[in-house]
Amino acid sequence: MTGNILIVQPNAGLLTTLDILLKKHFSKVLSVPGLDEMTIAFEQEEIDVLLLDMSLCSQESRLIAGLLSARSDVEIVLLATFAQAGAAVEGVNSGAFDYVSKPWNNDRLIISIKNAIMAKRYKKAAGRIDMLKEGLQEKVSYFWGISPSMKRVYNEVHKLSHTEVPVLINGEYGCGKELLAREIHSISRLSGKSFFISMEPDQASDANFSLKLELAQQGTFFINNIDRLSLSGQQILLDVIKSGKYKKGGENVLAENSLRFIFGCAVDLEKRVLQGEFLEELYNRITVLQINIPSLKERREDIHPLASVFLEKYSRKYDKKIKGFTRAAVDFLKNYNWPGNVSELAVTIEKAVVLCDKMEISPLHFQTLEEHAPIRATAQAENSAVSAVAVENETLEQMEMRIIRAVLARNRGNMSLTAQQLGITRQTLYNKGKKYRLID
Repeated sequence: MTGNILIVQPNAGLLTTLDILLKKHFSKVLSVPGLDEMTIAFEQEEIDVLLLDMSLCSQESRLIAGLLSARSDVEIVLLATFAQAGAAVEGVNSGAFDYVSKPWNNDRLIISIKNAIMAKRYKKAAGRIDMLKEGLQEKVSYFWGISPSMKRVYNEVHKLSHTEVPVLINGEYGCGKELLAREIHSISRLSGKSFFISMEPDQASDANFSLKLELAQQGTFFINNIDRLSLSGQQILLDVIKSGKYKKGGENVLAENSLRFIFGCAVDLEKRVLQGEFLEELYNRITVLQINIPSLKERREDIHPLASVFLEKYSRKYDKKIKGFTRAAVDFLKNYNWPGNVSELAVTIEKAVVLCDKMEISPLHFQTLEEHAPIRATAQAENSAVSAVAVENETLEQMEMRIIRAVLARNRGNMSLTAQQLGITRQTLYNKGKKYRLID
């Protein structure tokens, strides 16, 4: 696991044992025998977790408080004998992450340090969200579009803004579930609190999932891809929703839950229940309030306005003075099926802005590397018989083949002229012609 660990242990034998053990699990481990060496290590290295033996001083809580004040970015795990257990608890209450009893259990020690690393990462992420949130809310507002389906979503969101009942956002991959979750958070009473995200619940251990619950308290916890949460993780979540309490620090100490859950899902969750992959009781509790985001192909009238939003954003980012899209470019955008939804549209517009050196984006700017990306339109689409409009359900390769065939036919097989009009090299045209069996 990636993480920098500093061991402070006065016993030479234990120091060597710990050094060997931890180097099997973490990317960098430093070992020092005393507090003076610890201070030097802090000055020279970026430390994630400090493993501190409590035998080094008699005033543990004061030492820990000083460390936390000077190095708030470091998580502290204490090693304590049975006789030092009371002081270790006091140290944890002062801000240390955890303590492990000596003689230690290797698995218990490794888990504690891993959880401490994860805690640092989550706190750092939550801190970035807190710092950015006000600026984001001032500069970026959720784009609702003009389609009737998105107006219905707007009405649903504002109806539930004053309740803290869990919300399930359904929609295809890339349709903007996280953005909508942020919007729900921004208009709720928790808008001044943190917005915490768990994007890949399948990769998190149950202990880490419990830790996330603790770190997200008093804010909004958005769990995307809720269907990927392990069954044991689902049970933890169900217990929190049912009881209104969570296990603090992964221990048996219960604390009041004060966060609001929002979930994202791109699959048929009811089907997962029938397959035994999702707890039925949890399903019943998180589907009380549901919002369904339509895909882009279901709201084509929103594509051009959305593209314009992205155009303005990326024009500022890359210092371009692009005024808009040509008519052929708009036709292409509206008629392409966008399997990647809003995410794919955003990436497409960003690439087009980078490629564009004119005042308007044309269909040619929707290709990336000419040797690998599909030709999505022609340079003459606006004033020729070749249309950049896709046939319903047509793939990009089918569109590419249709356009090449049409331009070749119009130019009576002239490869150089066809390549020039398509905005690609003659060799690229030859390769694609062979691929689609359009030339011998």
